[in-house]
Amino acid sequence: MGAMTWLACLFARRVLNFSLKTTLVWTATLTAAWAPGLNQMIPWYDVDAIFFSFLTLCALGMALRLNGVSDGKWMFLAGLMSGLSYLSKQNIGSGAVIAALCCAAVQPNRLAVKLRHLFWIILGAAVPTALTLAYFHWHGAFSESYEWMFTLAGQRYGKGNLISAMWESNWLALFGPRNNFLKVIFGFYFLTLFFAWKNRKQPGRTVYFGVCVYALISMWIAVLQESGGRYINVQNAMGLLGGILAVTTFDKQRGPWMRLMLPAGCMALSAGILIWGATMPYLRKTYDPSEICWTVDHPRLKGMYFRKSDSEIVKSLMEFEETVPKDERMFIFPDPIFFYFAADRMSPVPMTYFSTGWELKKGSEKNIPDMLEKADVQWILIG
Repeated sequence: MGAMTWLACLFARRVLNFSLKTTLVWTATLTAAWAPGLNQMIPWYDVDAIFFSFLTLCALGMALRLNGVSDGKWMFLAGLMSGLSYLSKQNIGSGAVIAALCCAAVQPNRLAVKLRHLFWIILGAAVPTALTLAYFHWHGAFSESYEWMFTLAGQRYGKGNLISAMWESNWLALFGPRNNFLKVIFGFYFLTLFFAWKNRKQPGRTVYFGVCVYALISMWIAVLQESGGRYINVQNAMGLLGGILAVTTFDKQRGPWMRLMLPAGCMALSAGILIWGATMPYLRKTYDPSEICWTVDHPRLKGMYFRKSDSEIVKSLMEFEETVPKDERMFIFPDPIFFYFAADRMSPVPMTYFSTGWELKKGSEKNIPDMLEKADVQWILIG
């Protein structure tokens, strides 16, 4: 969280040329307000993907600021970071790659320059992907890794056609009954994009439009998972957008009414986002941490604490396990790792998790009964 805020402020000062006041009041404040959302990123690869996505934006900003002077290496670095983001989590990384390409494409450059920038971004994204696939190929797992990183990752948006599934998720995110504040967030992004576009020809503000394009597209693609349910996790550019909106609306060339109302409206909107971003991580908690104070009297569970309801389940499960001889094999579904550790048992099959969803191929699902029978599994616990 601290690194994200520090990088955002450094980017605001060095690339966007914000004043110190604008950097502290807008960029630092809004970034720090959304930073607690990082605590809600489970599993950990969400954090990696978001961080690499933000580093992609930083590299793009440097390339746009240089504007033709040794910008190729920064475009390559942007592609490299987006590729690492993709390897960490495919939906967030896909947004980073596509957004980087769109950011380079909308710049007011000659076609030859645009093609050169696109080439460096694609090459940068291809390097970590190719190295990773080469590693898995060396160890005889190329087909499996390719399927998980490309085929099955796309199907996580839903079954069937990927485009139709993404469209359905996008429709629910924008017009569905859940995540209503996400609709306000989209308004904030589009408003900032509009003013950045209006100011794109002013000296020192060419970069603003590219930053807004990247932020909007990368965020939009990332929130398609769960129809926008994790939108709080992908607002890493919020502080930069707040600063851009402030700078572009405090324009001395506008009339007195616009100079008053636009900043006032933007400040009110940003204040709402600030309050929501700071409180949302705590409102989303499904339990009170103070409730995790119950223990189970078991030698392998010393030092572990549970909620009361969970401790009762664990206690009953361990009492049942003690009645089963160790030579009688048990298979646990759906969360066996904890149980195998607590019971000091080994999984009787190569896999420890079976599901009828996207985790296994249909052919593999058909092999489950035979696999359990061949392993002489006598107990199957489902909970």
